[in-house]
Amino acid sequence: MSQPYAPQGQEPPLPPYSPQPAPAQPYPPQQHPYGPPAPAPAPARSQGLAIAALVLGLAALVAAVTPVRFATIPIALIAAILGVVALVAKSQGGTIPAAIGLACAVAALPVAILLAMAANAQGQNNLRQQQEMQDCVSDPDRSAEDMLRCINGT
Repeated sequence: MSQPYAPQGQEPPLPPYSPQPAPAQPYPPQQHPYGPPAPAPAPARSQGLAIAALVLGLAALVAAVTPVRFATIPIALIAAILGVVALVAKSQGGTIPAAIGLACAVAALPVAILLAMAANAQGQNNLRQQQEMQDCVSDPDRSAEDMLRCINGT
């Protein structure tokens, strides 16, 4: 009967060395203990064109109802151009301010035109009244009572 164990003091022989092929990756990918890393935040989008269109559109609307309505047309044109560019360039963001600025610019033009026409009509009416009064007063054949009636408008 043979002994299953080798005698004491002797170690069993080692198997012959056989080289193993190197793995494709030297090390396995490391696992994060809390899951994958968070993606990098997207860069903030600038809304500069949209805000500029909004501010200039509001300025055009304000200029349309003030005595400086002559400035409405250039301001409204610049606001409209910036609003259209901001709406076309979706990467810029801010479509709502751009649309509001464009709407204000478009609304400012007819308001300015109508108010200018009304002011011009009022000015022509005043000029006509002044001319009639001057003609009435400068007539040498009129009496003082007639001149007072001309001045009072009766």
